[in-house]
Amino acid sequence: MEERRTESGTVRVKDFDPGWPIRSTIDLAVLGDTVYFGVSHGGYGIELWRSDGTEAGTVLVKDINSGPADSNVRILAAVGENLFFLLQMD
Repeated sequence: MEERRTESGTVRVKDFDPGWPIRSTIDLAVLGDTVYFGVSHGGYGIELWRSDGTEAGTVLVKDINSGPADSNVRILAAVGENLFFLLQMD
């Protein structure tokens, strides 16, 4: 598999918290045509999201630790047709 990263080929598909300059993903895993990742969002904390590469297709999978508290989704891994991940909830 060849990986290519270029500034011109990199675009934001969703602004998770308008007004905050930077939101970084916690971890990434690709399952089929969908990328799964943990990201911090002001209303949900760090939760599991998925994206098909479009703004409309970038959605919260589930607010696992309901409300603004974090689920701290970490260490995502796609194995076959399954997605595995670790949660670190306080």
